[in-house]
Amino acid sequence: RPPRSTLFPYTTLFRSPVCKGKLDYDKAAQELICHFDRLAFSIEKDIPVLLENEAREISPSQSSEQGS
Repeated sequence: RPPRSTLFPYTTLFRSPVCKGKLDYDKAAQELICHFDRLAFSIEKDIPVLLENEAREISPSQSSEQGS
């Protein structure tokens, strides 16, 4: 059986639905982060939820911490 999270190798294929920019994978939070839009998209059962109205806003400090 493959490891629980098979999503990680494919995260470079995903883009922000808002700005079409790069998303960074936050393994601990199970989210894809867009630092430009300051949005965090959840991953549920290894499926990214790339809906703007479902995304969580992140603070500028959170964005710069992970975007460095």
